[in-house]
Amino acid sequence: MGTDRDRTPWSLAIAAQVRAERSACGWTQAEAVRQMKPYMGRSTYLRLESGERVADISQIAQVCEVFGLDYMTFMERASQRVADYEVKDQLAERRKDRRPPTEADFQSGRAAA
Repeated sequence: MGTDRDRTPWSLAIAAQVRAERSACGWTQAEAVRQMKPYMGRSTYLRLESGERVADISQIAQVCEVFGLDYMTFMERASQRVADYEVKDQLAERRKDRRPPTEADFQSGRAAA
């Protein structure tokens, strides 16, 4: 089974993809929980969908089965989300580097560069 871990780009991507697939089915969270009941409990599903739990392979396969989705298609979509998160992180880092200098920067000498 998956384990509790800090949120990572991977857990966030899987969670976002689970939400997207649920939405594509036109289901509420409550309906998805009902559909998942033979495979996993309510709290497990909700924690997967929120990214609070990292899904293992069998859980992802179960989600795919319930949503009527090919496992590889799901994984490709989730992988693209990971790439998107990494790009966003890189852009955020660049924006931080371009911030105007603060008073602390002037006092430490970092603003001189």
